Amino acid sequence: MPLSAVDCELALEDLCECSSDWINYTGKKCDKGELRPDILENLELSYFIGLHLCPMFGSPIPTSSAASTSGVGGSGSSLFGHGHRARQGGARKSMGGAFTPFKTPRSHLNRSVRAGGGVSSANTSLAPSQILESCESHSVLASTVSSPVLVTEILTLAEKPTDVSVSLSAEGWAWLVHGRRLVVWRYKVASGQRSLNAACRELTLPASDVAHHARLINVFAWHENQTPSCLAVSPEGLVRFWPNIAHPSSSTEVSADLQGQECHSLTDLQPLGSVLATTTSTIVLVHVLNVGGQHKIVCRQLKPPHGLLGGIGRRVSSLFWGGMPATGEAKLVRVLTSNVKSASSQVTFVLTTMGLQKWILESDTQERLLYEWPVQSQGAETFMKHSMKNEECDIGSLRVCTLDMQFTPKGELAILMAAMNAHSPQQVFYGIGMVDCSTEEQPTEFKNIIAFKPSDGSKDQNITSLGYKLMFPNKKYAYIFNNEGIICVPAQGDGNENDFFDFSTGGNAILGAKSVDGKPYFFAANQGLVHLAVNQNMSVLEPSMTSFNESVSGFDPMTPKKLSESINMSAISQTGLDNLSISESKSDQLKAAFLLFCKRNLTKSASIIESLFPSDNMRSEIDSSVDKLVLSISKDLIDDFPASDPRWMESVPASEATLGQGTMGATMSLLILHQLEDKQTALEFFVSFLKEVGLWNKLCGVTIRETPIPTSLVLCEQVEKTAAAIALRTIHSEHQSLVDKAIERVVRHRKVVLERGLTSQDHFYREISRVHEIFDGLQALQDELLLSQTPREIVNALIAINTIFQRVLKDALQVREKKALEFSPPKSLIEEMEYIPWSSAPGPKGLRTALINQVKISMEKGLSLAENKATRVEIVKQVVHLIDFILDGFLCQLNKTKEARRPVVLKQYEKNRSELISTLVSKGYLEEATSLAEKYLEFVALIKICEITKNRARLDGYMEEFAEHDFSSFHFDWLVREGKQGMLLSQTSSSRHGELGKFLKGHSNISWLHDIQIGDFGKASYTLGNLGKHETDLIARKKTILSLAKLAALASDESDENILKSVNDVEDQLMVLDAQEQLPKSVMDAFKFDSESMHVLAAREIIELYIGDENIQGDHIDFKKALDLLDFVNVVDEEEMTALRLHIWSKAILKDSWVDFDVDNPLEAVKETVCFKLIEFCYIQGADLSTLVPSVEEILSADELSGLAKNRNFQFLLQTGYEHITRVCQEESDKMDS
Repeated sequence: MPLSAVDCELALEDLCECSSDWINYTGKKCDKGELRPDILENLELSYFIGLHLCPMFGSPIPTSSAASTSGVGGSGSSLFGHGHRARQGGARKSMGGAFTPFKTPRSHLNRSVRAGGGVSSANTSLAPSQILESCESHSVLASTVSSPVLVTEILTLAEKPTDVSVSLSAEGWAWLVHGRRLVVWRYKVASGQRSLNAACRELTLPASDVAHHARLINVFAWHENQTPSCLAVSPEGLVRFWPNIAHPSSSTEVSADLQGQECHSLTDLQPLGSVLATTTSTIVLVHVLNVGGQHKIVCRQLKPPHGLLGGIGRRVSSLFWGGMPATGEAKLVRVLTSNVKSASSQVTFVLTTMGLQKWILESDTQERLLYEWPVQSQGAETFMKHSMKNEECDIGSLRVCTLDMQFTPKGELAILMAAMNAHSPQQVFYGIGMVDCSTEEQPTEFKNIIAFKPSDGSKDQNITSLGYKLMFPNKKYAYIFNNEGIICVPAQGDGNENDFFDFSTGGNAILGAKSVDGKPYFFAANQGLVHLAVNQNMSVLEPSMTSFNESVSGFDPMTPKKLSESINMSAISQTGLDNLSISESKSDQLKAAFLLFCKRNLTKSASIIESLFPSDNMRSEIDSSVDKLVLSISKDLIDDFPASDPRWMESVPASEATLGQGTMGATMSLLILHQLEDKQTALEFFVSFLKEVGLWNKLCGVTIRETPIPTSLVLCEQVEKTAAAIALRTIHSEHQSLVDKAIERVVRHRKVVLERGLTSQDHFYREISRVHEIFDGLQALQDELLLSQTPREIVNALIAINTIFQRVLKDALQVREKKALEFSPPKSLIEEMEYIPWSSAPGPKGLRTALINQVKISMEKGLSLAENKATRVEIVKQVVHLIDFILDGFLCQLNKTKEARRPVVLKQYEKNRSELISTLVSKGYLEEATSLAEKYLEFVALIKICEITKNRARLDGYMEEFAEHDFSSFHFDWLVREGKQGMLLSQTSSSRHGELGKFLKGHSNISWLHDIQIGDFGKASYTLGNLGKHETDLIARKKTILSLAKLAALASDESDENILKSVNDVEDQLMVLDAQEQLPKSVMDAFKFDSESMHVLAAREIIELYIGDENIQGDHIDFKKALDLLDFVNVVDEEEMTALRLHIWSKAILKDSWVDFDVDNPLEAVKETVCFKLIEFCYIQGADLSTLVPSVEEILSADELSGLAKNRNFQFLLQTGYEHITRVCQEESDKMDS
């Protein structure tokens, strides 16, 4: 397993420090002639690093003979390296230690396995890979899954290992408690995932005066592949709930109100909640409600009849010895919930020092106590019958102590007990009593007891203080353990000699344990996760073992023998094989080669293949004869007729009427389930055959569903469909009526005639290649039921059909995941072709369409017709699985789609993803929607859920968790699209300002607000200035933007020169706006302008409005404004500017009727004209008349004045006025000069 960069760096430093000791050791001796503990530790570290780092340099680590000797470090010790085994073989020896009650063969485990920072990159599982210690019947193996660095750090720094506690869940989550620190990580790959997420989460537990313990923590996910929630209880009863462990700051807490009782354990009871038990046997049901998007913790104490629960308040004589008082309250031993999970009710067992209670906890009603069984008295009788026949003891003097209980694989309840004769207190008898609690009737006795003798006479020690626990993961062995060691107790045996593994030395201890998939797993302080394996089964773990899909070089010629167990090879005559071999049909010859391969005649099989397909390294083309032949035979295998069923004899094609004439004979069983299993085996060996004879590398692709698909993936589809058929047949009896009717519909649709005693099931299950048609049959049946059944019947049928969909597809997809690497085509083929899984085929008859329709019906019909909450919860859970199948199929297609087609498929995937998950959001199932949205990166749904629940902490957590997917930018963009820019700026934390700034580069209309928020006023001013220049819609908005730009510039820390430039630029634009706002009323009315909504006009447009005819009462002031606006008009050259200026003056002249003026008083006549008033006004304001006022010649030559310019009176008056103005200006100039 690869090390993280940090681990490698630290390890290399340690390796350098211990290099001299390493050299001394490999040189046989140290200075004192023995291997010191510190050298041993460094040697272990060196060996561990070497195993991981040396492959980088292309050479294995050098090891001396001393490094592999089990006797290093003293008798009974082992070399604690990581690349070899240290076994005792058959040696059985007793070793001293603190685990004194046991006198059995022992083996020490005090080595220190330092965990890396991550997990294996692909297909990580719980499969062990390395033997740490062995006894006669068992071995301890290290897990391939390393503990997170944080976990290793806590274990290393803890003063003693017992300060730390660990719990493991069957769902694959582990959590460690040290002080108030709670660390959660995944140790097992989740369904649908190919690798582990190496990340771990740290949470802070409530303050407590008593030490926290991992058994008071419950980590669970309401739906598979969802980031889990966490429920933690302090010893004093403070309950804290985290909806998502990825957001440690988001939690809810409440007091359980236990009135001073100390909490003992918290047991998972999802979906009903969790069972909290105190040391004095008070039981509280804790469940979390989602009320309006907010989580509420509800604690309900169980109320048994007559106020009794496990003997609360009852005074009894002591069941303990060695220091216990004479009387005391009944103490809790264990709370255990049934393995069968239900949304509506749950069976719970409570074992106390007084007896065993069985409870029924229901979601909608109060709890029911079915019975309280006196375990101790019944246990005493059982001990007397089975274990103490030869003892001088009467039942009245026998004291029985209950220690633990667990379920057995058979569903029985196993109770760990200890018994002592009061007359001989030095003798302690141990046993595991079996009792059947499957019914609501109180049991009458133990069925039997498994006795064992671990005691060596610890008469002064309190038996209960030793903390013995029970694990019963399989039918062969039970395991008794505590912090210091493990006893392996055979389910059948005398119990005298049991393997024992000692974990009490070298600072080691067992911190937690769990039965996972029928195997015992333990978490040790030094080794991390370890697995106990029975030696006789160890061969399955050896790397030399092969499977049907191994490479040619590793093929075992004896493996085809297994196939003969399902194919009656003896019935295939030599004549039949010869006929196939010499047939002109390539199909017959390929069949012959395969059958010879199964008969282990590899030479002749290879010869036929060589003649059919001459050796070359060239891969065939799409739809080549090789590809079609291979798929034809594989289809024949899975659709083969049951060769030994006489009912099929007339249905077998004439060409294959007998085995001797060449039928494949993939199955000889008469039972449908075994037929399917035989075909599965036959198909596996056919794939092995293709690889062995060299055909596998020649396969290319075929056209299916109008799409070229790699042949290897089509073969994988056949393997998946075989698994689907087996799954369907397995659950057939559970939904007999529905499946029978659906199969009948499918067979009728195929137009099959039933005769000769054959049933619809026979025909349907024979053709595995068409097993997917069952989904069409189920939906057709469902549509009929929706129209004819009662609401309750409809809901029940809908749930059953969903269950069938879910179970069948789950098994098929698990096979796809498992076989992904084996059947994966070369990358070159993926680039040429596209793969649409059969489970995700689009179109009216495609399974993807069927699944989407099933989700729609479940949400619309199922939820509306469901009678209670439990039923709705179950339907929604099924919907989540169906959506998971749909989206997983899309991802599978995307991973094997040509690059040119990817955008189209991706767009369709995103559309379906959004619609499916948003359906859950709209119905209020936020947690369910969250689990899917997190898995499939549906960010819109995650954002909406956070908005609905007002959970800002979760949203921040997503920004961190999905940083590589740019979740922040997606969230920012969503707020902009939703018109929530205010939230974008007000609710973005300071740590996200950099990301927000980057996003806002493309959104200048709001980026200036962010710039102001972070104090970058210069940038804000520049952005606002640009926005103002380009604002043309509203004059009021443009004026506001420019005013803000001016303020920002003045507040910035830019240079004075830059500030002045920015301010002047804004002032110029504001002047133009002022001119527009001052347009005369007559102009506004003429053009129907509204001062509140008027769009922004250009300077040239405003000039025309001021000097135009619509300005009926326009005067010299208006024309002066027009002249002032010339500075803001964009012109090509000076000539255009001169023409525009002349245009303004011409319009001013035309405002008066010059021909009617009194020429006898020319100055008085022109003084009141707009033109000369304008000239006088410009003069008063200090304008340079020589550049501003056109000459007489320019005016008389103006096109607009062509008619007036020929009038003698106009010429006279104009020239007279100009002469007067010239004289006045000259006189004024002379005065100033003097």
